[in-house]
Amino acid sequence: MSDYRKIIDSLYKEQQAFALYHLPNEKEIHLLLGDDGSVQVLKELSELEDKEAFLLIPFQTSAENPQIAFYPKEKRAYPFHTEDVGLFEKRAINFQEEISKEYTSAFDKFLVSLKENKFEKLVLARTETIRQERELLPSELFLSALSAYPQSYTYIAYIPMIGLWLGASPEVFLKEEGNSWETTSLAGTQSIKSTEEELDWSDKNKKEQAIVTNFIEETLNKSNAINVKKNARETIISGNIAHLQTNFSFQLREEKEIFPLIESLFPTPAVCGLPQKEARDFICQNEDLDRSYYSGIVGYYSSKKKSCLFVNIRCLRILQDEITLFAGGGLLSESNLNDEFLETERKLETMKQILSMCQYRD
Repeated sequence: MSDYRKIIDSLYKEQQAFALYHLPNEKEIHLLLGDDGSVQVLKELSELEDKEAFLLIPFQTSAENPQIAFYPKEKRAYPFHTEDVGLFEKRAINFQEEISKEYTSAFDKFLVSLKENKFEKLVLARTETIRQERELLPSELFLSALSAYPQSYTYIAYIPMIGLWLGASPEVFLKEEGNSWETTSLAGTQSIKSTEEELDWSDKNKKEQAIVTNFIEETLNKSNAINVKKNARETIISGNIAHLQTNFSFQLREEKEIFPLIESLFPTPAVCGLPQKEARDFICQNEDLDRSYYSGIVGYYSSKKKSCLFVNIRCLRILQDEITLFAGGGLLSESNLNDEFLETERKLETMKQILSMCQYRD
């Protein structure tokens, strides 16, 4: 057993904070360790200037969902062994066929506002809560996620005040490579049966992704970003789901310019809507759930040009004996209730698959 597995299981049992993550296509797993003073609440992101921290930023900051910075006292790297993830096998998942009254009610509210042209796009989320049949160890959750979705950003973090969070996100928010930054427009969804399958994207999916792309491009052009470049749209695969993606690269004259840019970009229409501020207010008032850190920002910020932040989608939270799964989908005025609900089911499958792999582990 890899050493980090014993460490995080022990820390979780002792209710001590930690963060463990694996970046897509990397050959290392990163473990962050701290002490009682390592977890701090941020009032402003600019407090991170000249620092390094693992971040959990909520969709909407509040007293219940503060901006969390975990400042590690120690960082360790472990080799990524494929034999570790080989212990876990994917299982068939049963889908929920009946659309809940809560989702239907929220969908109707969202659609009315879209048809009245109050919004160009809105993202409607839902949750599913299940009880643990047995206590799941952080190590098995993480390795199940890594085994199922090796091309995603896989993390598990325990912060006593907010619980245990696990995610396997395909969506880059901001990534720093030397003197260059990257960000991604990821939207549009369809399920796939094979990575060799030829996909035909609907006009609705193309339009939804274009809204995100245009927002990011306009925001970058209005900011202090320089040398902004946009790549061609492409299809990416995450598990059994395909998305449309457009990558951007840019530079900043000073590192501290990243903080106002984060404030401007977040949340993008990929997880919120347009216009941005009005959409977030509407969602918080009408969605009938607490998104908490779902659709927020997760990842490692470093002033030493090594930042890698992701949008916290395909995630779950464990508090006491309850596991809460999160998923959402972008709505346009032409959206259909059954189609949108099925999309959230396919996204929930990401986390259900991980839980199933833990349940049936040898």
